Amino acid sequence: MKQKVSLVRCESYNPEKLDIGVRKAFDLLGGISLFIKKGEKVLIKPNMLSGRPPEDGVNTHTEVVRAVVRIVKECGATPLLGDNHCGPLRVEEVYETSGFLAIAKEEGAHLAEV
Repeated sequence: MKQKVSLVRCESYNPEKLDIGVRKAFDLLGGISLFIKKGEKVLIKPNMLSGRPPEDGVNTHTEVVRAVVRIVKECGATPLLGDNHCGPLRVEEVYETSGFLAIAKEEGAHLAEV
């Protein structure tokens, strides 16, 4: 079975440019409405490898996650951030040091421990 994938180049982590890029990526797949419906809970898995800050480039950048969270909310769905990390830190510590805790608080997303 063939799977569709979209890839969009974004020259920086500027929030406005990322918003445009993430929206374009969903549009290339047929639109976000194919995947998310009003009232659903949507798990956003940010590839949280370790408790490292965004500038280290270890985890998915927080601004990419922020853009996805905002789009999910626009659809009327509830965004949940969750991932299983590697390493000795507790998941709460990794959420905080990676910046995902701040994104969740700022954008009204929920954290899920998976």
